[in-house]
Amino acid sequence: MTNDPSPNPKEVQAYREDILSGVRSRLRYWLTFSGILIPGAVAVVFAVTWFVRWDRLPVRVTLTTAAERSSYHVFGEALCGGINRQVGRHIASAQTSTGSGENVELVAMHDSTMAMYQGGSVDLPDNVSVVAPLYREVVHVIVRKEVLSKHVERELSYELLRDLLVVQRRRIYAGKQNSGMRLSALEILDHYGFSKQDLDQWETFTEDEPADIVISTTGMFSQKMADRLRANDFVVLSLQADAIAHRWSYFVEHEIPRGFYRDREFGPVPDRPVRTVATTAFLIAPREASAKLVRTCLSVLYKTGITETTKHLDLIQRDEARTYLHGMPVHEAADEFYSPLDVGYLASVMDSIVASKDLTLAVFAGIYLLWNLRSRALQRRRQAETDANRARLDEYVDETIAIESEQINVTDPSRLEHYLDKVTRIKLRALNELTDEGLRGDPAFSIFLLQCANLTNKIQLKIITYAPNQD
Repeated sequence: MTNDPSPNPKEVQAYREDILSGVRSRLRYWLTFSGILIPGAVAVVFAVTWFVRWDRLPVRVTLTTAAERSSYHVFGEALCGGINRQVGRHIASAQTSTGSGENVELVAMHDSTMAMYQGGSVDLPDNVSVVAPLYREVVHVIVRKEVLSKHVERELSYELLRDLLVVQRRRIYAGKQNSGMRLSALEILDHYGFSKQDLDQWETFTEDEPADIVISTTGMFSQKMADRLRANDFVVLSLQADAIAHRWSYFVEHEIPRGFYRDREFGPVPDRPVRTVATTAFLIAPREASAKLVRTCLSVLYKTGITETTKHLDLIQRDEARTYLHGMPVHEAADEFYSPLDVGYLASVMDSIVASKDLTLAVFAGIYLLWNLRSRALQRRRQAETDANRARLDEYVDETIAIESEQINVTDPSRLEHYLDKVTRIKLRALNELTDEGLRGDPAFSIFLLQCANLTNKIQLKIITYAPNQD
């Protein structure tokens, strides 16, 4: 008596159920784990992305100005102080430079967060934008009284400049190289018939040395200009303001009122109204500068004031800013701020609201992203299949062309029937393999079918023509 080698059906069934139960249990585990992991991972990714791209203030803000005690530096320090008070910590500081030319280069190279810039002095690169027009920069032409002892006129002229600079060889200071002040001085000298080469020849000393003639473009609150005129050693000369303003569009006529400055005895300086020209000082920043930083600067300028108690007296007001910004590459956040509805302020409010909801929306954004990626993957797959079918259709077309070429001089009915079979098989293979609906509607597929039909008719006609008589 031998044992039955066949397994027990119940044991086999139990073994199978154990395996299936384990598979189902493991599947449920992975589905549950994936349902938690995938949305969680998407939320983390979007949260990190939101944090990285969240518009926030830089850790450190550098505002490049000009020389110490110049109007740029005085204004820049006041603006930085206002920014620090607004954000509640020290992040902004003013940094000296040679002037507008260097400032534009530093901002373009992202070596400075913001800078002061004299309108018309140099061209702004494509990656630099304007944040705000600040104040008028006035051209001051001052000459020592002792130098003017034999001259009675108080207006700058070619004859006066020639006598002082060419005949008497008096010393002149017209700003540092690469500064907006120097470029303005060159325009003034050019108007009176003198060139840059003339200035380079006359100017043989530094700013700290005493000068007989000074051509300075600066704000009316410049400490350096006030110190020069307080000594009561200089006379402020008038210019041919209307002619100069017509020659250079960034200059406008301006008048320094009598007694705007005071000498050491509190006497009026100048002692009469002085006609001159002025340009505009701008605040510039990189085009991709933080929108929050730009809005903070504009809020300090126009809302809270750049000093603790009063707004800057020379500041161009917000409702006039659009006039000065015409044709300038304005920063996007500043452009919104200057709009009549204050879109910039509304945008900041909306940003605050959206920020509190970003983490919730991150999950939905992640789901949409996954769906979008899947849709694009399917679209790429369909496109790849369509491209492959088009390539296959081209092969079928080439085969039919080859058959048509081969049968041209053939008159043997048996060989013609062979060609007819080949054409039929090619057409059937194409109909079976090329099932893509987009390809079926393609004109190339219709041309292929028409070519097969024409070739079939042609071969059949030749078979009838050259077939032996059946009489």
